[in-house]
Amino acid sequence: MEATSMMKTPLFILVLALLTAWLLMPCPLSSPPVLAEPGRVSGAEGVPTKVATRALAVYFDERYPSNWVNPREIAANIRKTLDRLGIPFRILNAEELRDYMLRETGVVVFTSDVAPDTVWNGSSNSLALQWIRGGGVVVWTGDWEFYYIGYANGSKVHRPGIENSLLGRQVTVAVDGGAVTRPTELGARYIPSFKSLRSFRPFDESRLKGVEYEAYGAAELGGSRLLDPCAVKVGEGYFVKVSANGFGDNFGFAYALELVLNRFYGAKVRLTPDSPSPYFTGAGIVYILPSGASSPYWREKYGDRIYFYTKSNLSDYRRFIENDFRVISSAGYDFAILVVPLSDTEVFRFNARLIDELAQLARLRVLYLVLPKWEYGDEWEYLIPGSRVNTALLSVSKHLLNLSSTLAVAVWYGWEGRAMNPGELEGFYLSLGDAEREKVWLWIDQPFIEKANSSGIFGVLDRLNATLVTELYDPVKLSLYQNATRKQVIVTGYWNASTVDEWLSGVKGKLSLVDTPGRLLGIWIFWDVNDGWGEAYRAYIGGKLANPLHRKEQGPRYYILAESEYGQPIGTGWYNPGENATIEVQPTLIELPNGTRRSFLGWYEGPELASTQPRYSFPASSNRTLTARWRTLYLVEVTTEKGAATGAGWYEAGSTARISIAPTEVPENTTHKWVFYAWEVDGETASRQPTLNITVNRPLRVRAVWRLEKTAGQAPGWAEPVSALAGLILGTLAGLLALRLAHTMARREARQRTSLRAHLSPTDPTLNGKRRTTAHRFLRRGLQEPR
Repeated sequence: MEATSMMKTPLFILVLALLTAWLLMPCPLSSPPVLAEPGRVSGAEGVPTKVATRALAVYFDERYPSNWVNPREIAANIRKTLDRLGIPFRILNAEELRDYMLRETGVVVFTSDVAPDTVWNGSSNSLALQWIRGGGVVVWTGDWEFYYIGYANGSKVHRPGIENSLLGRQVTVAVDGGAVTRPTELGARYIPSFKSLRSFRPFDESRLKGVEYEAYGAAELGGSRLLDPCAVKVGEGYFVKVSANGFGDNFGFAYALELVLNRFYGAKVRLTPDSPSPYFTGAGIVYILPSGASSPYWREKYGDRIYFYTKSNLSDYRRFIENDFRVISSAGYDFAILVVPLSDTEVFRFNARLIDELAQLARLRVLYLVLPKWEYGDEWEYLIPGSRVNTALLSVSKHLLNLSSTLAVAVWYGWEGRAMNPGELEGFYLSLGDAEREKVWLWIDQPFIEKANSSGIFGVLDRLNATLVTELYDPVKLSLYQNATRKQVIVTGYWNASTVDEWLSGVKGKLSLVDTPGRLLGIWIFWDVNDGWGEAYRAYIGGKLANPLHRKEQGPRYYILAESEYGQPIGTGWYNPGENATIEVQPTLIELPNGTRRSFLGWYEGPELASTQPRYSFPASSNRTLTARWRTLYLVEVTTEKGAATGAGWYEAGSTARISIAPTEVPENTTHKWVFYAWEVDGETASRQPTLNITVNRPLRVRAVWRLEKTAGQAPGWAEPVSALAGLILGTLAGLLALRLAHTMARREARQRTSLRAHLSPTDPTLNGKRRTTAHRFLRRGLQEPR
C-alpha cells in the first residue's frame, strides 16, 4: 500500500518525469555506476571506450533457447512494467545485442538464462565478457550464468568449465533444494519488494575473495554464506545475479527491475505493494485429505487421493474434517476448495451432504473442483451435450448446487495433446441454463494457461460472463495472467516452506504481483503430507495456518454474500458484528454482443430493494445475500438516406421507441422529388406513416424507404430539352406540309380551269337566251373567276 499511495503523489510523478528525461539524455558517462559497500567495493574509476547509453536494453529472441525460465513471459512482464512507469527501454534480438555490445555500454537485462552465440562462444574472450569488462552491466536470472551457448535453431550446448569463465574460477554453487535468502541491508534498500527467495545457483561468498561485490540477499547454509541477489564487479563492469531459480518461485524479473532502476539509475521505486488484500475479495484453500487421517492408500488403491470422496464413508472421518474446517475458518478463510472425481453415485451424494453440514457449522462455503476422470468416457466428452460424461456432470452439478454451502462447481479444462477449442467450450456453456452457467466455473492449470490465452478461450469466457479459475504458481505467469478474464479466481501456493512464517512471506510475495481488483484467492493446499502424491505445498505447518489476506477475526461472524450475474461483485466474506460491510459491483454497464447491454438496477435482498447504488455499505448484523439486478437495454439503429430521422438509441426492454422522419418530401430537381414511402424493421415493412411507435423487445434495425416521384403539374425532367427539339422538327414539317398542300391545290385548280374552259367553249353556240346565260354563270363560278 505504501508504494501504491506513493506512486499516486505529484512528487513521485515529478520524480519519474525527471528520471525519464535523464534516461533519455544523450550524455556520455565517465564510468558505469559504481557499487559501494564499505570494505567490499573500491570504487575504481575508468573511462569506457564505447559510447555509454542510459536507455535500458532487454535481450529477448524467440529463436534462441532458454533453460529454466520462459523468456517470452519475462519479456512481456518487463515490457508491461516499464511501460507503466514510463521508463524507456529497447528490446534486442541476438544480432542486435551483438551490435549493441560492439558500439555501446549500458545495462542489459537477459530474459533467457542461455546466452546467444552472437556474443558468447564459451571463451573468456567472448564479446559478452569483453563488454562487461569494458564497463557494461549484465543482469541475469535463472540457471547458472554462461553455462550454455545458445543457437538460433533452438539448440544449446555446454562445454566443460565454460560456466567459470566470468571470473576465471568457480564462484557459483549448486544447492539441492535451494537456499532461502533474505534481504541484506542493501537488499532492503534497493529491492524493497524482496522478502525472500529460493536460490538453486547462488554465489558462495567464500569463493569471492579478492572480488568486489555487493550482496542484496544472503542465506547461511552448511557453514557457508550464500548470496543471491548479488552483483560482482568484472573489470569496469558488473554481472548481477538475481534469483537463480526456475522451479515456480522465481521473482527474478520483478527484483531485477527494482534493483536496476533503484541501484543503477538512482530511482526510488517499489513495483509491488506491501499488502495484496485490496485486490482480493475473499480467500479459500484447497482441501483433499484430512490432516489427521492422511494416507497414501487412496493414491495406491485407486490412482488418486481424490477418490477419498467417492470410495469411503466420510462419516468415519467426520471429526477430522470438522477439526480441519474449524482451523480453516478461524484463520479467516471464506471457503474450502474440494477436489473430487466425477461420480454420479449415492455414496458421493451422501458424502457431499455431510461436507455441506460441516461447512455450515464452520461458516465456510465450498467450491467443488470436479475432475471428469474416465469412468463415464473420455474426460473432455463432458463438453458434448448428451454424452455420458456430460449427463453425469450435469447431474452431479445440480446436486451440489442445491446444497446450502456450495459456492460454485468448477470443471477441469486442458489436456496434453488435445487442442483447446473455444467453440466447443462456448457450446457447452450455452447448453447450460442461466442459473447453472453462473455457478459452473472453468478450471485451467498452469501448464495450459499460455495455450488457453492464445486460443481465445478467455474472450469466450468474458463474453459468456463466466468465471475462470487459474492455477498460477510461477510468479512470472501469475503477473502475466492475473487479469485473464473479468471474473477470475487465482489459485497459488508456496513450495516446501519449513515454517508458517516462510510460507506466509512467500505467498505474500506472489500475491503482491496481482494488481487487478476483484480477484478471489485460492491457496493450494491445506495439507498434502503422507498422501502418496509427493508434493510439499501444505500451508498448515506446525499446527498453524496463516491467511495472506490478514484476516484474523475472532468470535461470531456474519457472512455477506454479494452475487451478480454480470460485472464483478466484490465484498463477499465474513464480517464481525457491527463491522462496516461494503459490497460493490463494477462495471455498472455491461456491453454484450448484438446490440445488447445490461445496466445496474440495484442490490436486492430477496424481493426487497436494498440500494440503488452500485457501492452499498452497511453494518454487519446478520448473514445476508444481496443480489445485483440488471435491466436489459437494446440498441435501436435508425438509418435514412434522405431527411433526418429521430428515435435511435438504447431502450429498456419492453419500452416503446418513437421513431419519426422529417421532412417526408425532399426535392431531387425541378421536376422530381423523393417521397417517404415506409419504415422497414429488420428488413420487413412495419409502417407507411412518418412516425413509428414500436415495442423494443430485441435489438432493432430500422430503415426509412424512399421513392422518386414527379413533381405535381410539371413535365418530366427530360421534357424541356426534348420539347425544344420537337418544336423545331414539327414547325419544319408543318411548313413543308403547307407548301406541299398549296402547290397541290394550285395544280388542281389549274386543271379544273382548263377542263371547264374546254367545256364552256363548245357549249356557247348551242345555247341561246336564258339557258346560255345560266350555263355561263355556272361555269364561271366553277372556275372561281372573280366578278
